[in-house]
Amino acid sequence: MKLHVGLVLVPLVSLSWLPACSDDGVPSTGDGSATDGGGESATDPTSALDTGPGSTGGSASASQGDATGPNDTTAAPGSTGGSSSDTGVDATGTGDTSSGTTGEPPTSCVDAGDCVLWEDCCSCVALLDGVAPPACDVDACDQTACAALGFDPAVQCELESCEFVPVPCNPADIMCDDDPPACDPDTFPGVDPNMGCWTGTCVPVEACDVVPSCADCPADEACVEFISQLPQVECVPLPADCGGQASCGCLGELCVDPFDLCGEQDGALTCACIEC
Repeated sequence: MKLHVGLVLVPLVSLSWLPACSDDGVPSTGDGSATDGGGESATDPTSALDTGPGSTGGSASASQGDATGPNDTTAAPGSTGGSSSDTGVDATGTGDTSSGTTGEPPTSCVDAGDCVLWEDCCSCVALLDGVAPPACDVDACDQTACAALGFDPAVQCELESCEFVPVPCNPADIMCDDDPPACDPDTFPGVDPNMGCWTGTCVPVEACDVVPSCADCPADEACVEFISQLPQVECVPLPADCGGQASCGCLGELCVDPFDLCGEQDGALTCACIEC
C-alpha cells in the first residue's frame, strides 16, 4: 500500500526496528531493563555471596554452590555495583536510608540482620552489610578460608560491631587425653565442652569465647578479664565512643552479677567476682 502526500509517493514502512525508549530517554533492552551510559545493564541489588540476615554460617561460597566462585569479590555483601544512593536500597538493612542518600557506607550495626558472613580464598570474616570485603589476589582455590579451618560460623551484632557468634575454645573444659590440632597463628583449637575434648578444628581468635591472655586480642578489640578462682579472658569489640581505651565508663555494662566489680588494669577491663 502507498500513501499519496502531495505529488510524492511515500512507502509505508514498519517502525518496529526502532528501539523503544524509557521515560528518561534511555533505549530499552527489550527485557524491561535499561542500560546506563556506559552500556552496562543494571544489576540485581542483592549480592551473590550475601548470606542474608541472620546467617548461621551457611555461606554461599563456590564450594557450597555459589556460581560466582569463592574468590569473586565483585558481588560484595550489600553491593549493588554502585553506591546505595544509585538504587535507593538501604545498605544497612535497618530501614534507615540516610547513608544511601549521602553515598556513605554504614558504620555500625543494630542487630544480626545488619551483618553478613564473607568468605573467599583469603578471608573468613563477619562484615557489616554494605562494607566492601578485604581484597584477595588468589584466583582460584579448592575451598574457602572458613572451610579450610573446618569453621562453620554464624554472625551477630555485638556492641554495634559485626562479630562471629562465640565458639568454645576454653582448654579448661578438656577432659580427654587427645592432643589438640596444630593451628596457625591467630587461631586456637576448638573445644566441645559437652564431650570434654577437642573438635579438631581451628577457630579464629576473634571467634573464640575465651583466649589465653590479653595479648591474644586483636588490636581493634578490648580485653576483658573475668577475675575469679578460675579467671577467663575475653576479647570484645571496642566501640568508637570508647576513644580507643577500654574503661568502666564505656564498657562497664559487661560486668554483670556475679562479676559486677568493674576495674581497669594495664589497658584491660576487669570484672571481678568477690565470692567466686
